[in-house]
Formats: sequence, structure tokens, C-alpha cells
Amino acid sequence: DKPKTKATTSATVPPAPAIQPPTHINTSTVVVIIFFVLLFAGFFFSSKKSAESPAVNNSSNASGSASVVCANIDSCLKETMNAISKNDVAMVRAIAAKIETFANPLRGNSNYARQLNAEGLLAFEQDDFAQAATVFAKANREDPSDAEIAGNLGTARVKAGDFVGGSRALMEALQLSPRRVSTWIPIAELYALYHQNTNDASAALLVAYEWSNKEAAIKSYSLQAEIETHPLFKAAYKQALQVISPGFQQFQTDKEPTEVPELTAVHREDKFWHDANAAGNKSGYDAYLERYPDGRFASTAKANIARLSPAPPVALPPLRTTPSDVPGPNRDGRITGEEANRRHEAYMECLRSSRYGNLGMTDCSR
Repeated sequence: DKPKTKATTSATVPPAPAIQPPTHINTSTVVVIIFFVLLFAGFFFSSKKSAESPAVNNSSNASGSASVVCANIDSCLKETMNAISKNDVAMVRAIAAKIETFANPLRGNSNYARQLNAEGLLAFEQDDFAQAATVFAKANREDPSDAEIAGNLGTARVKAGDFVGGSRALMEALQLSPRRVSTWIPIAELYALYHQNTNDASAALLVAYEWSNKEAAIKSYSLQAEIETHPLFKAAYKQALQVISPGFQQFQTDKEPTEVPELTAVHREDKFWHDANAAGNKSGYDAYLERYPDGRFASTAKANIARLSPAPPVALPPLRTTPSDVPGPNRDGRITGEEANRRHEAYMECLRSSRYGNLGMTDCSR
């Protein structure tokens, strides 16, 4: 008998059973996972949309502010006035940004232009608006890219009664710097004095307010509402203050009248001058001087008449006459012309034929 030995296992070891997914899933865990996945996805797409889309002003005044369609400074001014009348400040700012994309003149001789600007300011402070406008115009030609000089030129022209020229210069200044307060104030004055429109003047003041220090603007407008002499411009300041500063009611006893305020004698003269100056001819200035011979614009009217009047004829020296030009004796008794020639020839013939020599002169002179 063979000894029994321990049997060796020759069979292959079966592989470990594969891990099977659990047959039961915790419901609360699934809910939590889905919640966080959805939360992350919402955050991701929201951030992406925010980055790709322009910011939107949620204020009520921002409605329609993206549609700035003006293509030049005149149409942009109209859109600005329309926007501020609707209290659409966002649109006003969008239009200003649009204006800043317009092409402007290149910089000129800025140093000399600034010297002339200072010279013009001295004349302006002395209320010599016509002289100030002349100097500012020269400065503007030296450097047409300077917004301050263009604005000063427009302001001086408006003060001098040249509303057409003042409007042109103010439009140039507005295109150079649409957010400049010192340009919008004279634009408001132009609307009041020239166009006789209180509402538009008030709207321009409201635009100026948006670009200014608010507290300082309210103080300035309150002062001007008290000291301004032109009734329409005065009413424009009060109307603007009613919008921006309800506390301004303390300065008024009644509401603003709906009718146009009656013009004083000074303002009637202003209007007469404005019409005459707008015509730009000699008859208009003559009519102003006839009605206001000592008026505030008399010197300017006389200067314009002199400029428009034809130059006086130049006095020519009297023509010199030769003996052949005037027959017979002159006023002094002298004989000239053909008669003088005839007598001279007879006299010489007498001398040649005289037998008395020099004595013959006496006979021939007879």
C-alpha cells in the first residue's frame, strides 16, 4: 500500500465575484446630487450670458436709450432736448457718447489761441461783447479744436446780439465737448432770447445740470432765477429748478404762468436789435438807429452800416489842359488853344519880316 499523501488541488481557483451595483439607492442622496448639479449649471450659464451681453440699466429712464440715431450735431441736439424732456438721463448720456465719436478739427496754434482767449475774456468782463467776439473769433481760427474758445465765442456773440453766429459757434463747441456746462448755459440763453422758447431753454439748463456739480448748480440757478432781467430766461431758470429742486418753491408765490411774460422796454429793444442784426443789411441797422439812436447796440449798428456802405468815390486831381484843348481867352484873360497858336505864328512872321530888328517887336506886339 502506498502511503496516502495529502491531495493537491489541481483545479483552477475561481475569480472573485465582480462588484455589482447596489440594488438599492438612497433617494435623499440622489436628490441632493441633482440639486447641486442644477445649481452649478444655472450659475454657469447665467455668468456666461452676463459676460456676453451688455449691461442693461434697470432704471425706468433707460428705456430706449440704446437707439441713438443722430448723425450730426444738430440732430443730436434735438434728440438730447427730447430725451431730457422725458427725464431720460440715460439717453442724454448715450447721445453725448455718440457725439464724442464725431470727427473734430486738428489742434492748431494753441499757445497763441489761449493768449487771445485771455484777451477776449478781459473785453467780456468789461461788457464789450462785440470786441470780445472779435478776439474770440481770431482765437478760434488759430485753434479750432479748443472747446472753451468756441464756447466763449458763441457766448460773446449771443450777448452781442449775433444769434446766428452765436448758434454756429455753440454747435461747434458742443461737438468738441458735449458734456461742458459752459456750453449748455448759453444754449439755454439762446433758446430764451432768440427763439423765445422758455421750455427749450429750461431743457438746456437741465442738461447742463446733469453734467455739473449738483449742489453748486442748484445754488447758481437759484441766484440767476432772482437776478436775471430777461423774463423768458428768468422763467426758464425757475422752471428748471422746479424739476431738480422742489424746495425752490419758497422763491415763488404762484405757479409759473402759462402765457409768455410781457417783455419790458429793454427786452423789446433787444428783440428789435436781434431782428435787425439777423437781417444783416444796411436798412435793418438804419431802422434800429432811427428807433434807438442812443441804444445799447448803436455803436455796433453804426460800425455795421459803415462796413456795408459803399466806399466814397476817390477825388481825382483836375485834368491839365493843353493850349489846343480850350479855345479863346481863359478866365484870367490869357489866350490859349488854336487862337494862341495862330497869334504866335503871326508874331514870329512879323519879326522875321520886320526891318526894325528888335524895335519891330513893339510893332509886331500890336
